[in-house]
Amino acid sequence: MPASLPLLGRLSGRPLLQRLAAGVSWLVFERVVLLALNFFVNVWFVRYLGPERYGVYAYALSFVNLFGSLAALGIESIAVRELSRSEERAGDLLGSAMALRVLSGLASAALAVGLSLVVADTADQRAAVSVAAIGLALQFPTALDGWFQARILRRPTALVRLWSALGTAAAKGLFVLAALPLSAFLWLYVANHVVTGIGMLAAFRRHRPAALRLRAHGAAMKKLLAESWPMLVAGLSVTVYMKIDQVMLGEMQGSAAVGLYATAANLSELWYFLPMAVASSAFPVIVQAASAGDQANLDKRMQLLYDGMVLLSYAIALPLAVLAVPITVAFFGETYTAAGEILAVHIWSFVFVALGSARARYLVARDMVRFSMVSTSLGALLNVVLNLLLIPRFSGVGAAWATLASYAFSGWISGLLVRDLWGQTRQETLALLLPFRLRSFLRSLA
Repeated sequence: MPASLPLLGRLSGRPLLQRLAAGVSWLVFERVVLLALNFFVNVWFVRYLGPERYGVYAYALSFVNLFGSLAALGIESIAVRELSRSEERAGDLLGSAMALRVLSGLASAALAVGLSLVVADTADQRAAVSVAAIGLALQFPTALDGWFQARILRRPTALVRLWSALGTAAAKGLFVLAALPLSAFLWLYVANHVVTGIGMLAAFRRHRPAALRLRAHGAAMKKLLAESWPMLVAGLSVTVYMKIDQVMLGEMQGSAAVGLYATAANLSELWYFLPMAVASSAFPVIVQAASAGDQANLDKRMQLLYDGMVLLSYAIALPLAVLAVPITVAFFGETYTAAGEILAVHIWSFVFVALGSARARYLVARDMVRFSMVSTSLGALLNVVLNLLLIPRFSGVGAAWATLASYAFSGWISGLLVRDLWGQTRQETLALLLPFRLRSFLRSLA
């Protein structure tokens, strides 16, 4: 049990807050354990491969992940919203979501492999993408996670991911000791999806009500697609400005540049789970406040959420930005000095990832998912344009600035485009000024 769980006793008489705190605690526990293990294993792994081979590995995963949102179809948030409102149709929703994920996963894998044959520069890159793409077709059981999210029941899925990742990390260490080729690590990536999927199915079977049966219905599948397509476009756009930088670097600067950038991006992005955990656990509460029609109460909850997100992100981004180069060199060696310079810029994206995670839940709760599509699409376009301008001159550091700018626009500045979101943009801006209003934030927690 996470060490933070005993603190829940202090929340007696507030069962909703207890469930939220428990959900976040399990997610944080899962990730902290994995970070501690995976960080050192990955340091070993990255040093073993070197910038060139690690660049091929990172290119393949980034290329495949461009199709990850297409495989997910954007249905998770919609399913969680509907399940939070009512569980009467849970069997139809979940069964239909899984059926859609099977079809989209197969199509996405085929598209990834086909496109790599056209755009990838080397045979090694094409072969790596062909293996990694298999994972896209094996992720359909993760559609069940929406049921656990709606019930604010995080422990079972956290344990599934924890044990799967622990096994993967142990295997990766053994592969390094055995000096296995790059292909072995790519197949291990695929195996991790298999194990996670089996664990997710087992967890659902154990915790579901006896009367709940998964059923795929054409009408339910059409309804999910009709409501989720803006989230699909938004998810694709987010994936673009998270991964297109590595693909563009590979095309414009070569595999070694990708290896350096991916090292920095991994150190930056490994913290993204924290705002995702908080936002996803708070989501059912936000849905309930929005459904009640009490805008003042909803705004109060959102300001608290924005403030907490920014406080968390500042606490991580500031020390990492200052110590980026010495940390990177200490763990990866002098050959990765440039990765530290990239990290010093890239880590500030975390601030806007945190804000964007909170606002995204507000948009879904208020049935404004089309704005998510617009803002993330514009952010992705901005990222591509800035990459084209900055990568030739500044290489990985330019890609990091492009990523930071696109996150800031998508998760914060884009709210100025719609009058109904000016209030949320104001609240986000207040959150960014938290160091100057820390006293009022602490009072809001009382």
